Amino acid sequence: MAMGHRVRTKIKIRRSTGSGAIAEFAPVLFIFFLVILFPLINLIGFATSSATVLMITRQAASIAGSSTTWQEALAGMEQETQKWKNSGFGKFASITPIGGYNGSGADMLIATTNLSSGSTTYSAKNSGLGAAADTQNNIFEYQIRTQFMINPWLNMSGMPFIGSVPIVGKPAGCAYTANSNVEHPEGLQ
Repeated sequence: MAMGHRVRTKIKIRRSTGSGAIAEFAPVLFIFFLVILFPLINLIGFATSSATVLMITRQAASIAGSSTTWQEALAGMEQETQKWKNSGFGKFASITPIGGYNGSGADMLIATTNLSSGSTTYSAKNSGLGAAADTQNNIFEYQIRTQFMINPWLNMSGMPFIGSVPIVGKPAGCAYTANSNVEHPEGLQ
């Protein structure tokens, strides 16, 4: 060999084929679905169902406020609550009433606010005033209180850690209150 010549050898570097990344994809996807996506779907479901319960409460208060007597207001509140609970909204929301007048999930009270003192008193649930309404010194409102159980959209009750979390793994209660002015106070007795 001549002096000044070097022998060159090529070193070939092997690159990984990526099989390790493919093997990790399945567990990561599994964790993503169980820990992030499914609980998120249940949280979105709870928000939707909660909005449905609020709408039911406000509609029942609106119907009660325009009624001519407290008996008519009570019947209207129950009918409106049952109508919305059995509608597509109620079925989609997966809600179940908790107690309430005739199992509707709603109760009605009459709120009497004294104009001079500003104090408010409440009648017994689902009953009238029992005396004539003093419209000179008081303002009257129907107060509708609803209470529903919201069931998760995806049943995750068997999942460890997540299964015992309300809203995500088990049902959660939801209660709202709405007031409506009594348009016909002479019918409160």
